[in-house]
Amino acid sequence: MLLFGAILFVQGFGSAVTDSGWGTSFGVAALLREAGMPAWGDLVIGALGCAFLVRGGLRRAAARREPVESRSNTAI
Repeated sequence: MLLFGAILFVQGFGSAVTDSGWGTSFGVAALLREAGMPAWGDLVIGALGCAFLVRGGLRRAAARREPVESRSNTAI
């Protein structure tokens, strides 16, 4: 989930930045824009990537907080 979120984040916001700065877009966002997606669609893709990054980070943090049985059964 983190990897997919990072890809969407870079594709969406990166394409929006390059389009506003240099007049060109790149990656999947450029293909979608050629297919008729509006210009604000890049920001939606970036925001979706942000949501995936947050969700993946929260899931990873929750997994680290849960005790692991094998650790609790080890003798010191």
